[in-house]
Amino acid sequence: MKDIRGGWRPKNAVYRSIVFIHWSALALALLNFGAVQISTVAIYGLASVLLLCIAVFVRGIPKAGEPAVKAAIVLALVAFAWVIFQTTPLPEAIFSQPSWRDLVEFQLDASPGISLTPADDWASLLRFLVPVEVFLIGIILCDSDERAIATLRGLAIAGAVVALLSIAQFLIAPKTLLFIAKTAYLDSLTGFFVNRNTAATYFGIVAILNYGILSSHVRCVEVRRILTSLDQGRGLPFDQRKAVRGALSFAILFTVSVTALVLTKSRAGVAASFAALLLMTLLFVFRSSQSKHPVPALRGTGLRSIRVGAFLIAIALTGLFAAGLLSFSGRALLRAEVQGASDGRFCIMPGLVSGVSDHFPFGTGLASFETAFTAYRDPDCGVYTVWNRAHDVYLEAVFTLGVAGILIIAFALAFILSCLVRGMAARRRLRYVPESGFAVVLLLVVHSAFDFSIQISGLAIFVAATLAPIVVVCVADPKVGSKNRRNRTIQTSVAEQLPSAPNLRDKQLPA
Repeated sequence: MKDIRGGWRPKNAVYRSIVFIHWSALALALLNFGAVQISTVAIYGLASVLLLCIAVFVRGIPKAGEPAVKAAIVLALVAFAWVIFQTTPLPEAIFSQPSWRDLVEFQLDASPGISLTPADDWASLLRFLVPVEVFLIGIILCDSDERAIATLRGLAIAGAVVALLSIAQFLIAPKTLLFIAKTAYLDSLTGFFVNRNTAATYFGIVAILNYGILSSHVRCVEVRRILTSLDQGRGLPFDQRKAVRGALSFAILFTVSVTALVLTKSRAGVAASFAALLLMTLLFVFRSSQSKHPVPALRGTGLRSIRVGAFLIAIALTGLFAAGLLSFSGRALLRAEVQGASDGRFCIMPGLVSGVSDHFPFGTGLASFETAFTAYRDPDCGVYTVWNRAHDVYLEAVFTLGVAGILIIAFALAFILSCLVRGMAARRRLRYVPESGFAVVLLLVVHSAFDFSIQISGLAIFVAATLAPIVVVCVADPKVGSKNRRNRTIQTSVAEQLPSAPNLRDKQLPA
């Protein structure tokens, strides 16, 4: 864009550069198998910090995003302070682990503290802070409804492209993971990730985004107008042609995403994703039945009929999802039937609970799970598997961080849910955005009870990049459009240069 003098705006050029670097870094994180190596996370974290500083300097913090920025900073500070508390040697070895005190008794050099792995904790803290940085960058860059929606559409389309490429590679070269030989989960689609559960969470979120955008296009389709135009031999009106084209496009992208999802054969991932999609369907239909401005295709239909139809649609979708599970992920169901309660994740549960009880409320250290859990591992669960994760995000958080793990998860979840509730109450045309947010949260909350997908840095970064524009749409004032906000800014700048019109800056443009 050009300024009044006809030159390019340097701030706009810098903004575009920041956006390009931000999304390029996200793509590289996914291409590096989800940034599983700590060196990748460290490089990404350093680049994100520099990018965040530049973004704040160039763009500033949007007023609507200030609560989200404050909440993210509080979350990061709490985690940082708690890691300091766990890794710092305390006087008289108070609260320290018994193993440290044993070393002191044998007159061995030791720094008694709460954490069993104080050096590794700081590296693991990066895995927590980097997604927070990405979330903050997203809040700053998505400073308007248009930019937030464009971001969500970009994530949805790019995710569907990744799903399509993953399906193609799975069918053509099933023993290949990107450009290397695949050594695990040879019978499952894992996308750009090593673990199929992580891939299921990723493709589930992509399917949710495409489903939400699809619902926004469906709301604009007026069946009666289309049928009337076809009956009269006329072409479709421009708005209907655009709505139908968008609905068909995102229906295809949604189908590709769901296909990749079920091919992962992740039991918890597929089930949680389908539950999230079912929630979105119910929210969409019941919203239309209660809205003063219902979906054009449903306009004129009785409220009772719409609710009955919604109930029937829910039953049909449940049956459809069940059929999809049986058809595409039969191996996953067979695995669940054969293993049952003997699944290692259930076998180690008593040891996990015992460890949480023994080390509460201070925990054992952010990176200490593999070291600390060895003492609680039941030999009957097998001796050939290394349990470096608990496969339960909540129990591992309490195991390693103690009471701080509960506070961090509860605070983050409460803030996101409060934003989504606000968006559901304030938004009409963009109601599908908070609905998609609820579905994403449901998927993550449910799946995190059975797997550690959110602990993979690449997926955590993607989740942060997804939640940022959703939060922006939810907390923004719907009465003031983003274009009007920009116009008011321009108007104020012009008014400051016109002493003959002192009251111009006080006028508001119509929303």
